[in-house]
Amino acid sequence: MQQGSANLNVMMKAARKAGRSLSKDFREVENLQVSRKGAGDFVSRADMAAEKIIREELTEARPTYGFLGEETGEVNGQDPTRRWIVDPLDGTTNFLHGLPHWARGATLSEQLAMRVLTRMWQMLLKALDEVAQAPNSMMAAEMAIIRLTHVADLPSPEELIKKLQNSSPPPVPPSGGTSGVSAGIVTNAQSNTMVTSASTGGPTASLGSAQPATKTVSALAHYATFDAVVDLVRSQRDVKLLVEVESCIRLVSYQPGRIEFTPTSDAPSDLSQRLGGALQRWTGARWAIILSNMGTAATITEDRTAAEDAIKAEAQQHPLMQAAIASFPNAKIIDIRTAAEITADAELDALPEVEDEWDPFEES
Repeated sequence: MQQGSANLNVMMKAARKAGRSLSKDFREVENLQVSRKGAGDFVSRADMAAEKIIREELTEARPTYGFLGEETGEVNGQDPTRRWIVDPLDGTTNFLHGLPHWARGATLSEQLAMRVLTRMWQMLLKALDEVAQAPNSMMAAEMAIIRLTHVADLPSPEELIKKLQNSSPPPVPPSGGTSGVSAGIVTNAQSNTMVTSASTGGPTASLGSAQPATKTVSALAHYATFDAVVDLVRSQRDVKLLVEVESCIRLVSYQPGRIEFTPTSDAPSDLSQRLGGALQRWTGARWAIILSNMGTAATITEDRTAAEDAIKAEAQQHPLMQAAIASFPNAKIIDIRTAAEITADAELDALPEVEDEWDPFEES
């Protein structure tokens, strides 16, 4: 059992180190550090980096063990009875779309409030008694799971009180009749204003038309520039759409609620529809997405690449770099990192030691 405990500690250390790497990559998605080749390539690199870390840690601790990884395949070890089997990123699709369900334990520990855990714990304790006393324990367990699933969607008492306090009372219905006057309502999709036409005169503005128009203007006021729209996509963690907005849009003109752009040759055919639908969901206002063939501006990715190339060209002229090239003619600049980035990476790589005394498999 001592060997099992030691292996568990080795696995925990490797998993923690790889988890830090994946967490860093997941944060870089939000910080616009996405792959130039597309969202799929970014996730593949995250997979490979995590598996490389796990493999190095496990091989260093157990050099005779074999290794079977989802990304790198199988490597036979000297000991044919021992082999590590590793899936570094379980939930690639969620990772790609910015959904934090590829690390559910860490997410739950950060997001679940104590009152939610307490409610769940009380229901589980009650379910244990029911399962123990029920003639059909399986049916009792299933009913307990159904109750837990139902309660998960219910708001807490605090949330209910806040909703009641913040909600406005229902409108009072108007008294009296309409005196036989008929009216038609026409909705303008672009301006979100309503106009009523009554039989007693010309078109007049509806009493309720100012409120929707004001809400629309207020909703769009946060997005004065196209950069603000990109920030919105980033904050929603839609990685696929973010990569396409950055690499497939040549902006022609922009104003809040209206985007005109020329798609690149490799842009998805449904990019404009998906972008407009996503913006409407996130802002609550309609967006006009217009395709044009007049755009010649560079994409965000092209601008970023040009800036990186300019920095590399400047670094190439540095005396130290010139000396390095003179000594190693085949040397080239792969990446440029600031001192702050190096310090941040070092902090992420600094793992706490796992105590060997902890042994969940040790026989009592």
